[in-house]
Amino acid sequence: MIIAPLSRSDLEPPAYDEAAGAVPWAGRDGRPIAYSLVKDGYCWFRLQGLASYRFPLSSPDGVLRGEAVPEEGSDWAEVVDHYYRSLSVLAMEAYGYESVHGCAVLTPAGALVLTAPSGFGKTTLALALSRRGYELVADDAVVIEPAPPTDPGSPALRPLPFVPRARDETATRFGLPVRARLPEPDGPVALGAPVPLAAFVLLERVTDATEPVETRLERQAAGEAFKGLMARAYFHAPHEAARDRRAVSSYLRLASRVPVYKLTYPDGFDRLAEPVDALEGLVRELAPAPV
Repeated sequence: MIIAPLSRSDLEPPAYDEAAGAVPWAGRDGRPIAYSLVKDGYCWFRLQGLASYRFPLSSPDGVLRGEAVPEEGSDWAEVVDHYYRSLSVLAMEAYGYESVHGCAVLTPAGALVLTAPSGFGKTTLALALSRRGYELVADDAVVIEPAPPTDPGSPALRPLPFVPRARDETATRFGLPVRARLPEPDGPVALGAPVPLAAFVLLERVTDATEPVETRLERQAAGEAFKGLMARAYFHAPHEAARDRRAVSSYLRLASRVPVYKLTYPDGFDRLAEPVDALEGLVRELAPAPV
């Protein structure tokens, strides 16, 4: 799959009327931060206060061609950044891939995917693992190919262009820009080659404990694994029943083919080593034995 550079458009965006089929996307406070609307063979996606994006719902030649209508006063660099971080992820789902809200590092066992809602510390943990020698291969959105043509039994991660989007305290700790933006590529970019999946880890950081919290890493049973992965899906399509059926089938495949764990750990940089040690232990357990 090829992602063409984003084009600036002077099209008139639709009204995003829920009565006409527009679907709101809620933020953490429950208020809409975005809307999507399928119309005339295209998906429109509005990020409030930034831009309206449009892309075709099918791509026979394997190229994503996105357009954006910036809102007044918006920064084009931010519009482009969200094209690769959000809009391209939504398009990949329309084109047959799945995605989860998370980060991923490359390990000897394959890609270890850390998944959690925004603000729950997944980038911090991924960066801490990268300091121990594991390559960071995804941040914020992890695109999954549920059944690669070359090996239908082995779901795989497909890397997208990204830079770590660290929050203030994490950025300071790791010497990174705060909420860094992805530089606009010089031309088309391709999804990276498939990376085998080692495991998914559902993160649960305990921030309001009244009693001491111990770090725990537990393998999830199939039913809990499926529910946990579906809850971390990057996008849902309630307006499209066929798309939702395909998503359910894909996540059932993922839960049955890739181990899913839950990591419970305490809040605070002073105890960050504990969950990182647990994840390294998991990597050693999953890595193939040397020959």
